Amino acid sequence: MVGAAFVLWLVASGVAWRFWSGLPAGTLAWDGQVWTLQCVPQTMLRGALTVDLDLQRRMAVRLAATDGSTRWLWLEQNLEPLRWGDLRRAVYSRPGHSVAGAPEQASEGAGPV
Repeated sequence: MVGAAFVLWLVASGVAWRFWSGLPAGTLAWDGQVWTLQCVPQTMLRGALTVDLDLQRRMAVRLAATDGSTRWLWLEQNLEPLRWGDLRRAVYSRPGHSVAGAPEQASEGAGPV
């Protein structure tokens, strides 16, 4: 019984490590309408962000890209501590409506993921 539990733990640990090491790294930006993830090998994804787990200083979010793909992201406060509050507000904000004649807002990066 102990051997089976150890094997199960080993398999679960391997699956978790593979998932964790496969998470994308890059810069996440919110322009008031859509989220953009600029990944390291020059891949850009645009889409909607959904919070799946909020631990106050860490968040697990899902980016549903416009191309139909889904990317899981793990966001941590210690990567950009001064901008964490901005990121949290942006994650929970709704897309705004553009106003005719209003200047375009600059896309401001929310920080690395």
